[in-house]
Amino acid sequence: MFFVKISLPMLLMIFSIFTAGAQTEAEKNHPNLLMPEFKDGIIKLKTGKSYSVPLNFDKVNQNMVVRKDGQYWVLEEISGVDTIIVEGRRFIIDQGKYSEVIVNSPISLFVRHISKLESVGSTIGYGAKTTTASITHVNKLYGTEPVSLEVPDNFRVVDTPEYLVRVNGNWIRISNRKQFLKAFPGKEEQLKSFVTQNGTDFKKLEDLINLVYYSNTL
Repeated sequence: MFFVKISLPMLLMIFSIFTAGAQTEAEKNHPNLLMPEFKDGIIKLKTGKSYSVPLNFDKVNQNMVVRKDGQYWVLEEISGVDTIIVEGRRFIIDQGKYSEVIVNSPISLFVRHISKLESVGSTIGYGAKTTTASITHVNKLYGTEPVSLEVPDNFRVVDTPEYLVRVNGNWIRISNRKQFLKAFPGKEEQLKSFVTQNGTDFKKLEDLINLVYYSNTL
């Protein structure tokens, strides 16, 4: 299995010969990918065209990945992409970053699926930690040459998601109560009461979903 980059125009040229294919055990359960398997997804372009192709999301590199015949391509030149849908999950791109839409309302909630590779040692690229002997291995893992998607045995994938709300067109990252309340001037007391009564944990997606639904009623 290989992992290479491909431009969006080149990707569209090969869409016509894509098939989902059988999912092999070797292609499953990569901890650096968001979903346990590649699934047929839909890429909707701003031109109105759409294409179906097997997709998954690389949480470490923050890339959407296409699978074909045991090889992997990273979507590039994504400025022309409007929406990507995989297994009912909707992704949009803002300032070159992928965000999954969790609540689609006047006050919307998004999650950016971010992970890092960790081991004992100093911090290097992509947020990974490694001993000196392993640095070359990790750099090749997400390099520009075709490489295996397998994570080295001495590394683990640690999820560090970011949650954002969009209010009046403004994107606001939220990781605590203070940040959230700042986005809603004049509604702080009502939101404080809700957070206190419900024991809202700003690191739990389910709690944030409930909070954003409530915010839309104010």
